[in-house]
Amino acid sequence: MRVKIPRWEIAVICSALLFPGTSLCAQEVGQEEKEVKEIRKRAAEVAEQALWKHFIQYYYEAYDIALRKARIRQLS
Repeated sequence: MRVKIPRWEIAVICSALLFPGTSLCAQEVGQEEKEVKEIRKRAAEVAEQALWKHFIQYYYEAYDIALRKARIRQLS
């Protein structure tokens, strides 16, 4: 499931990732505290989708294909 996030929320998320020592409060981004909590929740959902555990299967499959093709080239 893809989560659609408004651009300003992406800016807040990126800023938090790039500058972890900083913290943006709700007033700084013009949002209510409730909305900020929802943004954090949605950011966690997006981060979950990018975890390596979701991609490792595809990495193994691609690596296996590459090994098989390399073997075929060696034998030809």
